[in-house]
Amino acid sequence: MKWRLLPTLNIPKIQSTRCLLFGAGTLGCQLARNLIGWGVKNISFIDYSKVSYSNPVRQTLYEYEDTIKGGKPKAETAAEKLQKIYPEIRSKGYTVQIPMPGHYVTKQDQVTETF
Repeated sequence: MKWRLLPTLNIPKIQSTRCLLFGAGTLGCQLARNLIGWGVKNISFIDYSKVSYSNPVRQTLYEYEDTIKGGKPKAETAAEKLQKIYPEIRSKGYTVQIPMPGHYVTKQDQVTETF
C-alpha cells in the first residue's frame, strides 16, 4: 500500500529493518505491535523480568496463562506471541539483566545473559 502523504515510502526497506526493543513491558508490547503493523519483520526483545498477574491488563502481548507458576520470561513470551499474531515475523527474546544507568553493580553475577 502506498501512502498518499508519503509516496516515496520504501516498503521493502521497512520490511528488512531489524529492531531491538529494550523492554517487553507496556511500551515494548505496544511498539512491537505497531512495528509489525508497519511491516517490520525482524523484532528482538531484551528483558529480565517475568510476566506478573497485573501485566496482561496493560501489556497486550500477554495472557493470564503466561502468569501462572511464577510467570514466563517476558522477552521470550513476547517474541512467541508476535509469531502467533504474524507467523512470517522473525522474532526472538533474550533474558538479559542490564543495570540501570547511574546504579552500581555490586556483584558480578548481577550482569547475566542467556543467549
